[in-house]
Amino acid sequence: MNEDVFTFNGEQKANLDDWKQFLQDERLHAWGIKENEAVKSFHDILHQADFEGGHDLSIEQFDIIFQSLRTLISNRTLTRNLCNINGLANINSKLRELLFGKNPLAERIDQFLELNRVRTMTVSQFLCAFNPEQYPEIGARTIDILNLDSEQSEIAFRQALKEFNITSPEDYFNYTLEYLTNMIVFREIKNLLKIDLYTEVNDMLWLAVLSTQQEDQGIIQYPTSVGLEKDLRDHLAANPGIILKGLSTVKKEYHMGDAGTADILCQDAKGNYFVIETKKGRESDKVVGQTLRYIAALARDGKKSKGIIIVNEPDKRLNLAIEPVSDLIKIKYYKVKFELSDHYESE
Repeated sequence: MNEDVFTFNGEQKANLDDWKQFLQDERLHAWGIKENEAVKSFHDILHQADFEGGHDLSIEQFDIIFQSLRTLISNRTLTRNLCNINGLANINSKLRELLFGKNPLAERIDQFLELNRVRTMTVSQFLCAFNPEQYPEIGARTIDILNLDSEQSEIAFRQALKEFNITSPEDYFNYTLEYLTNMIVFREIKNLLKIDLYTEVNDMLWLAVLSTQQEDQGIIQYPTSVGLEKDLRDHLAANPGIILKGLSTVKKEYHMGDAGTADILCQDAKGNYFVIETKKGRESDKVVGQTLRYIAALARDGKKSKGIIIVNEPDKRLNLAIEPVSDLIKIKYYKVKFELSDHYESE
């Protein structure tokens, strides 16, 4: 893998090639019609209000825009309350800067994220509706289905910093860096599969997500390793206490500049940090080296930390690799258990 340019690995490319069939799915065609109407409605409102010229949108016009954006991705944040808590004049000003401002994209996104209750998904919806050929529409489930490992996330992160001329990432919100990093990833999908619109990319990935959740005569279907690995990371981030009692999640996919991106960063009640890495097929020496690098990066920031590597089965090479640093890194094992029942039983 080129350390300077993001690429997908062989298994991920095979998955994307399989998922390309969804571009011919009738559901995607139906969604595409509604999405095109939503994008047109969004632009019609901006044009009618002369928004670019400096005239503010009314609360009623924002209602229409929010309805259009929810057609792209369901987002409960997009309601009139978003205007109420931020102030109508404030949200108008920041949205105008996001869409029509002359500052670099990273700065425009960062100032929009100053709004209360605005996160990566909301930013992506506004930008995608504004230009679905240029800006990706990104949801948590559609990025997770790709099953990127920490090394890939790190490369995409570095590439984003370079392309968007960010020399001091600590000056930006993590959500800004997350969007720009995912922008690199989704652009690669768009180019690799020769897809015109990012709305189609999102719809294709969403159908891939749905395909992993289908039930057929009581059998739950999962894709090879993709579903389990991403679900493991999500489950650990949502339930850090199962890793170690008293842990809380600081952030999933925690960026640490040149050091890279840890799978999960947690913290205990005493303020100690824990880097959580899932092995995900990486070589033993590599996962240990990456974990130590993250620990060192946190130490430079004055954060005392240890590492925990999550694996599915014993690995003699991994055990040997951590022997010299056993005071810093521990191994924990997980098992996957599926239970099906004809009747619901409460706990």
